[in-house]
Amino acid sequence: MNRIKKILLLLLFPKIWLIIVLVPVSAALLIYAFAYKNAYAVLVYASYALSAYTLTVVCVRSPEIIKKIKAFINSNKFCKRYLNDLNYRSSFNLNLGLTVNVIYSVFRFISGIVYSSFWFGAEAVYYIVLSCIRILLVNKIKIEDSTAGWKVHRLCGAFLLLLNTTMSGIIIQILFKNETYHYNGIIIYATAAFTFWRLISSIIQVAKYHRKHSPVISAAVFLNLSASLMSLFALQTAMIAEFGADLNEGGAMNTATGIAVSAGVMCIAVFMLFRSNKMLTLKTESEEIK
Repeated sequence: MNRIKKILLLLLFPKIWLIIVLVPVSAALLIYAFAYKNAYAVLVYASYALSAYTLTVVCVRSPEIIKKIKAFINSNKFCKRYLNDLNYRSSFNLNLGLTVNVIYSVFRFISGIVYSSFWFGAEAVYYIVLSCIRILLVNKIKIEDSTAGWKVHRLCGAFLLLLNTTMSGIIIQILFKNETYHYNGIIIYATAAFTFWRLISSIIQVAKYHRKHSPVISAAVFLNLSASLMSLFALQTAMIAEFGADLNEGGAMNTATGIAVSAGVMCIAVFMLFRSNKMLTLKTESEEIK
């Protein structure tokens, strides 16, 4: 009896390093099982069993895992500052996003010249404008004067309207010239996971930060949401092309989503302009009264 108990405890409470190995392995097997129609039956059933076991041990060990993660964060200066210092976290995220956008915009710009593609050119312009907005926010993230901050917020709203123009060009290219994004093989699943994570996190950030913190950080939050919406549209077109949806049905879905994304970004930009003008007017009136 004691021997059985020990075996069960070992199965339910494996070493942390084993759980760390099990998570990516079970995830990879599940992706293989769902991605390939001709997958070996043995591997498919093994992936289901292993993923169920992994989920069970993660749930059982989650309190201990969370405790260890918190201890690691508190012992690491960068992680601790990143989680507790909003300005530092916003600055880091903006710099990271700026680096990625610049590299990708240069790549698309060169591709547009090499292949004489308006499609690549429009996408390059989109990421160039996005990079310009991020540069502005990176340089102004530490502004403490609220008046100057709201002016930056207003300028970002104007830039976002320009960004929506290039975005509309990309959407029109997709809808009327049958252009689309293409992701090969398993990459589309990874892209889908990242896109949904990015969209959900952007919505949470808007709910948490757009009213409680500086105008510059608020502008960065709205910018992330706008970029997430565009990524969602790009993902949808890629998935429709990949999985061979009916031409009329796929075109209707792309049209509806494209219009919704373009209108949504325009509403965000107009809201930023309206809000910043309102706050600047109130500050001007309060200063005149004083």
